[in-house]
Amino acid sequence: MAPSSAAWQWGAGTVVLGALVASDAQAQVRVMTWNIARMQGNADAVGTVLWHANRDDRPGWASPVDIMVFQEVTPTARAALEPLVAASAPPGTTYALATYTTSTSENSSGGAPALFYRTQTFSEIASAHMDLATGAGRNTDRWLLQMAGYTSPAARAYVYGTHLKASTGSSNEQLRLEGALTMRANADALGTGVRALYVGDFNVYSHTEPAFLAMLAAGNGRAIDPFGAGSWAGASNAIVHTQSPRDVANDGLVGGGLDDRFDLLLPTVQLADGTGLSLIAGTCRTLGNDGNHYQRAINDGVNTYFPGQSSRSSQLANALFAASDHLPVIADFQVPARLSASLDQVPPRVIAAAPVTVSARISNAAQVVTPLGADGLEFSLAALQHCTASGSGVAPLAPSASAVTVTLATTTAGQRIARIAVSSSSEAAEPASLELSAPFTVLGPSRPSLMSGTEIRSSQVVVPFELGDMPVDIDVPVWNFNFQALQSALDIDSTSIGASPASGAVSVIAGTASAVGGTPATLRLRVNPAGLAPGDAAVPVTVRTSDENVPGERIAELSITVVISVAASGQPADLNSDGTVNGVDLAIVLSQWGTNGPADLDESGAVDGIDLAFLLAQWTL
Repeated sequence: MAPSSAAWQWGAGTVVLGALVASDAQAQVRVMTWNIARMQGNADAVGTVLWHANRDDRPGWASPVDIMVFQEVTPTARAALEPLVAASAPPGTTYALATYTTSTSENSSGGAPALFYRTQTFSEIASAHMDLATGAGRNTDRWLLQMAGYTSPAARAYVYGTHLKASTGSSNEQLRLEGALTMRANADALGTGVRALYVGDFNVYSHTEPAFLAMLAAGNGRAIDPFGAGSWAGASNAIVHTQSPRDVANDGLVGGGLDDRFDLLLPTVQLADGTGLSLIAGTCRTLGNDGNHYQRAINDGVNTYFPGQSSRSSQLANALFAASDHLPVIADFQVPARLSASLDQVPPRVIAAAPVTVSARISNAAQVVTPLGADGLEFSLAALQHCTASGSGVAPLAPSASAVTVTLATTTAGQRIARIAVSSSSEAAEPASLELSAPFTVLGPSRPSLMSGTEIRSSQVVVPFELGDMPVDIDVPVWNFNFQALQSALDIDSTSIGASPASGAVSVIAGTASAVGGTPATLRLRVNPAGLAPGDAAVPVTVRTSDENVPGERIAELSITVVISVAASGQPADLNSDGTVNGVDLAIVLSQWGTNGPADLDESGAVDGIDLAFLLAQWTL
């Protein structure tokens, strides 16, 4: 349960802590073990401790507890504990009780272990549950949990929840040793690379006790102590002590102050090697223990567990004092990497031989609240089809990404699908491999032509005129020669008139077009002979074309020569070709009278009166 606002004020720190709590699936993992002493302590205090455990930011971040293992859980204690676990959860976090077994023997010996797992991060493989008889009428429960969103067996962990025989003396030490050897034999039999956590109330009194040494002995299930192999006795090691947070006994809870380390959280080597699901170094801690309460109650005087937050620390310490005669032990674990990869947008159409590159982007998409919470994503990338690419490295956490250049195969025209394989060698990475693909079409270049049956890039157009004729428009077809499906459409980008003495006689009426395929585009030119002398005048016209606006588009030009041919005159009686029929022409007729010269307009063989009458009929001046 959340502490009441009257008793607990975080001030500005509340906002920061709330931002750190993650409820996303596949978030990093937090594990807690706690002997709740059959729920003989104050239930509200138990709920407050759980509330703080889910929001403990002492490592530098906060994250909900994903695996809670409790000792001394009788059926009655379970009924009281279960709603407290649910009520303490941050928004979006839910818990499920893993396989719970108990017996008359266990109940009379304090109760059985119970495990709650966060459903956003784990599921139980119930068929793997076992009860191992580990002495003093108690069983050690073995659970197997699978990380949500991961399929690799390497994303599973066995959890051994234990409560070994209490008290000093050689016979009790022997019973603890036998219990430890039972757990180790079971774990060793699982094969090499066992990923397991041994958690619970071991009741060992020193780092040299045989039961503890058995847990650290060589073998498949060998454990490591997150606090190191040295002694944990005395005031200098008070920060690791877990029993008792009370200075006085009451309601079945023992007192005496903090001076023993009975509660342990021991991962196997495989869960502490820094790869895949693995302990984050330096995060194992005793909740609420500031190291300053050796042989004292945890709430005696000032508690500084949360540095600089004395009110928050005191609120937790008071709850720990009232809840149980043990302190919880908590540790944070990194999660396996999550492979995420994508291709930048691949152009759907490109021109053959175009040098087209895109980027493949690889990220580690593990959902964590601190970069320390995710294993590194080692990746390699290779081209499979219709592209070239290769690369490897360690990808950063999303949204950052490693970029690898991918070059599309564009040598020949055709329909293509670029395919790229991305894989990760990181332990339990999900997925271990994936394939990226993108379709694209390679087009042959367009083929601009001034004729349909032959690819012609230059041509001449003769436009005949007679003096005095009006302007005319001429249409010039432009073809995309031999157009087919895997050929670029043709764009006519511009039509321009080149330099010539007669350039002003030609103008462009329609000089652009787009997406020319099997049907030609039509350019329209206007030719105006006004002011031109009789004869031929050439005007160059340049048509600039290009492929579609896609990577690799090419530019080409067509050349058209417009020849303007102006006839001398349209009047036969204009004998001197000056454009008019006047007295000069009459003089020519008279000078050739009776001959068969050019003035024989009717071609009768002689210049006569008929020719004179024809001239006078065309008289213009």
